[in-house]
Amino acid sequence: MHLQRDLGAVISKRFLLLVLLLDQAAVNLSGSLRTPLLFKLDAPVKESSKVAFEFLHGRLVGEGVILKHLQHLGYKLAYTQSPLMEYPFAVTNLAVDLRDGLRLIKVAEALTGDTALLSKARYPADRRPMQVHNTGLALSALKEAGVPLSALPTTCGIVSVKPDDIVDGDREKTLSLLWAVARTLQLAAVLKFTTLRAEVQRILARVRQLGVCPLITAVAGLEGRQHLPGQQQALLQVYLQDELLNALMEWVQAVCRSYGVAVHNFTSCFADGVVLCLLVHYYLPNAIDLTGIYLTKQRRQELTGNSRRVTDDLADAADQAASEAGTNLGVQSLYSRNGGASQVGRPSGVENAFRVSPNG
Repeated sequence: MHLQRDLGAVISKRFLLLVLLLDQAAVNLSGSLRTPLLFKLDAPVKESSKVAFEFLHGRLVGEGVILKHLQHLGYKLAYTQSPLMEYPFAVTNLAVDLRDGLRLIKVAEALTGDTALLSKARYPADRRPMQVHNTGLALSALKEAGVPLSALPTTCGIVSVKPDDIVDGDREKTLSLLWAVARTLQLAAVLKFTTLRAEVQRILARVRQLGVCPLITAVAGLEGRQHLPGQQQALLQVYLQDELLNALMEWVQAVCRSYGVAVHNFTSCFADGVVLCLLVHYYLPNAIDLTGIYLTKQRRQELTGNSRRVTDDLADAADQAASEAGTNLGVQSLYSRNGGASQVGRPSGVENAFRVSPNG
């Protein structure tokens, strides 16, 4: 009899300590780390205090509210798994996933450091007023962080974004907003202006040395800017006003100039995936088969009397420049350790962005 009582006391003590440990871990780490949920989505109980109460209820008869007695001893449970914590914040479709504002609030929290935004959100956001409220919270936080919501570049020119635009699913404004957020809050963290400009000068010197510019009629750079339509010229002014973004554009132009391809903006020039392929191939020549890049009709019209995809001479010269450039940056040797490139097939125009070898 005494053995059973002592065993029950040990089990109760260890169970209560386990509940307290998980409770404190979830509460204290929730702000800095993405901790897993303590309870299943279909669990009937989703509070630490209720777990302890259900365990002790009926076993300590005549003790009253046992949790109050434990609180006097310093045993305090605070974790509650709210429905908002169970919300799936992963984005699978930009056309619909950002419309309720909750995921956009999560983005604003992560980039601005304001962890109190989500507590102000309305959930479930199944009605338009709630969605507008949530989106407005996120946009206000991003605006305070310096994101230019009233000057977003689109194909229609410079526009402003409002909560209704995101809730209504305006794809172009949504993508423009995300690009503005990345450009304002993340670009400076991942790129250094002096390093980027030095890389541009090195690439241009290599291009002048090798003379690799055999196919394109328009020269990438300032010469092509004066021929841009009015809307694209307005977009270009946005790039030029940002020193780091302008340097990024110059880097893209320098790399693509070594292949004879002109680049004027971050929108239409990237649409067919050719520029992305060339950027990857320049530093990782084994990752992409240059002769397998598909050229659209518009790209072929830019070539001077040559409708072939990419000539063998261009491939050989570009491979030589890419190999030397990759060695200078240290990325060539890193990639070669992971094995060579696999042969790739003939893609459609939009598949150019996925030309990296699976082995890479």
